[in-house]
Formats: sequence, C-alpha cells, structure tokens
Amino acid sequence: MKILEGTAVGDQLNDLPEDAVRRAIAEFIDNGRHGYNDPIFLGQCLEARERRATGEFDEHLDRAFRETWLEEEDQDEVDELA
Repeated sequence: MKILEGTAVGDQLNDLPEDAVRRAIAEFIDNGRHGYNDPIFLGQCLEARERRATGEFDEHLDRAFRETWLEEEDQDEVDELA
C-alpha cells in the first residue's frame, strides 16, 4: 500500500480494519468473476439507469409487477383504477 501513501484512497484504507480490507478485496474479485467489473456490463448498467430516470422502463415494470404479484381478479380491479 506504499503506492497509495499520502492519497485520499490510501488514507481511507489506513483507517479501515484489516478484515474490512480483506472482505472488500474478496468482494471485488468475486464481482470480477461474475463479470460485474466488465466495462461493457458497467456501461449497460449506466445506460439502463439513465433510461430508467427518464421513465422509459415504466411499462416494463408495470407488466412485471402484474405478472409477479397480482392474481387475475386483482388485475381487473387495478385496470378499473387506471
């Protein structure tokens, strides 16, 4: 960690217990194994976040909610309220 000495990141790491640093490194490696650190995946996440912020996924979320949580008789009541 000598490379990070005197930097904000280095200061934060020095303030953490060793176990916390080990856990963070293990999580980072595990995320990498699952592809979560992949630049393409991260770009897709950011794009989806921006699209969601503009309301683009509202129809998808509504359909997913209905399919997952509502019984047929409940869907009729929700349709009447809409």
